[in-house]
Amino acid sequence: MQSSRRIHLNLSLHISGRRREVDGRLEWDDRFTDLEEYLKIARAAQAARIDAVFLADHPVLYRNVTEPPKHTLDPLIILSMILAAVPDIGGIYTASTTLNHPYNLARRLQSLNWLSKGRVGWNVVATWNPDVAENYGNQPLGDHASRYSQADEATDVVRRLWQSWDQGGEGDHTLRGQPIDHDGEYFSIKGPLTVPNAPFGPPVICQAGASSQGIALGGTHADIIYAVAHSKKGTLAYRQELLAAATKAGRSDPTIRILPGLRVITGSTSEEVARKAAAEDEATPVDGPRAERLAEQLSLNFGQFDPDAPLVIETLKPGGSLPQGFFRALVDLVEEENLSFRQVLQRRAENHRLVVGTPNEIADDIETWWRSGAVDGFTFNPHSVGEDLSLILEEVVPILQSRGLYPREYEDATLRERYDLEGRPRTTVQEKRLVDA
Repeated sequence: MQSSRRIHLNLSLHISGRRREVDGRLEWDDRFTDLEEYLKIARAAQAARIDAVFLADHPVLYRNVTEPPKHTLDPLIILSMILAAVPDIGGIYTASTTLNHPYNLARRLQSLNWLSKGRVGWNVVATWNPDVAENYGNQPLGDHASRYSQADEATDVVRRLWQSWDQGGEGDHTLRGQPIDHDGEYFSIKGPLTVPNAPFGPPVICQAGASSQGIALGGTHADIIYAVAHSKKGTLAYRQELLAAATKAGRSDPTIRILPGLRVITGSTSEEVARKAAAEDEATPVDGPRAERLAEQLSLNFGQFDPDAPLVIETLKPGGSLPQGFFRALVDLVEEENLSFRQVLQRRAENHRLVVGTPNEIADDIETWWRSGAVDGFTFNPHSVGEDLSLILEEVVPILQSRGLYPREYEDATLRERYDLEGRPRTTVQEKRLVDA
């Protein structure tokens, strides 16, 4: 296990919805059904000693001719193939508590946890998009509070199921499972799980909410926060809110790693970086479809405001297609830097933070944020599957290694050890309720 603090780095692994450079041009990548492409990226990440690959999910297909399809293949299937073929590297996959039954989630995750020998994590999400919900039935999507209440109950049940069958010592396969007899507001589950408790600990839990309910959920259950972070000041405040929520939930020694998404545009030279950044700006004009979507996300009347005037914080409200965590981080950035609509658009501030620069400049940015205490590392979201990804893995990471901030070899076999989570005391929500009663 780690004995001193170091940077942690994950890689968001997606081919669908991404772009790659072909003869100096960016083209949408159409290789998202090719297993070898996923394995190629995962092996490159493993060679750079990336802690884990991260697979988001948003299971809805939009018929949009201007953008490619995203989140196409089932992330659990992709991750299973990767962990079977690529040693050392961990994997975190996204599954919604709104759309999945806790028993299925617990069984799939604990199965993969055993087969990967402790290299798996679960990103807990409460589905916010009604278009996604319509693919899973005809019931309307619940409001924000009920979805997070369901997420809390589901995550608590999953964790209790992971502990419901103690296999005993080596060679002892005596059935020692105990029913959990859960009868809650959203689920009734007898248990125990069909998969025993793993000796290397349960899967790592990741979460990203930044609303009050999201912070309570993360504080109660999360090991890792895949946050949206544009402002160091805002992220430091967010960390304190998480720790306060963890303490309130009964975690006596909470360790929560904050690893926000980091979008990277990079190049070997400053001139190349400037060319890439200018091409991206040209592709997103202030009167184009992306600008129109951003205006909707901020509840602004598109075309009826000065795009170069500083945005007024009091007029901004989250639109229907922007999760609360993204909105909160965007407002933190606008308030801190007094940005205009055009600047927000160019920074893609409705998304994860964008950093533009040479590999040395990217490494400087990562180190500065890490030393501030706001984050424990980042989850790379490369601008393109190609040069940007290669420069991250082959130049940015080695620079951090040369500074002694990132390991040159995998020092720990499991994700729980790798993120220094081993042995942390845990009190489940049910246990806390019994104590409170």
